[in-house]
Amino acid sequence: MRFKSLAERLRLIWQVLRMPPVRIRMWGGAEARRAYSSSMRTRGRLPLLRKVTFGLALLPVPDDPQDPFSGPALKNFRSRYRRAQKIGYTFAAFDGPAQLKAVLDIHKSAPERQNLPMDAAYLDAAKVGSYLKFSRSLYGVFDGEGVLRAYCHWPVAGDVAIVQRIIGDRRLLRDGIMYFLIGKMALHFAQERKRAGYPCWMGYGSYLAGTTQMRVFKKECGFRPHRVTCEWIEQAPAGYLQ
Repeated sequence: MRFKSLAERLRLIWQVLRMPPVRIRMWGGAEARRAYSSSMRTRGRLPLLRKVTFGLALLPVPDDPQDPFSGPALKNFRSRYRRAQKIGYTFAAFDGPAQLKAVLDIHKSAPERQNLPMDAAYLDAAKVGSYLKFSRSLYGVFDGEGVLRAYCHWPVAGDVAIVQRIIGDRRLLRDGIMYFLIGKMALHFAQERKRAGYPCWMGYGSYLAGTTQMRVFKKECGFRPHRVTCEWIEQAPAGYLQ
């Protein structure tokens, strides 16, 4: 389900317009550069919404690897996260090509995503294999038997870690696997920030696009829409670790 009404959409746009912009500096290698290019893609019919950076869903990365999901607003998140934990799911980085079959199984677990037919590129073994081959920042949720059940490609590009792909086995979403994945990624990036000084933000695509269900999920995970100005710089600022 998309926005229930034009009024709802306009209210959210007005909310973002009134917010002070968040300045994000992006830097890094080839993977970071691709993430930057992806965030600059134009889309949509409304000029204000053509940049993903308007209404970008952001979650602050805490300074220390502590629990970033405290407070009453994230009660449902904590419940879903703990459910996955109790069932026995685990989190780890993984080698893409070695998990090609599991990734394809995840992609094929539902004929539709976001009320749209599954993108054919996600079902093509050669294309998926090529994507995994050139993606380094891959992290996944594994079941008790070590089978990959959800994964993301979430590279760090300077101030922001911006998701490029995130998807889970549709048949197991009730287990809380996506909440578990988001939670573990937040803790991972918190550790990275403590070590290197960045990233400061987790970026999860446009808050204004997609279905109402997706916006609810992002909100339950702590993401909020922001107005962002992005700048590519050739190297990390002085004082940051590489």
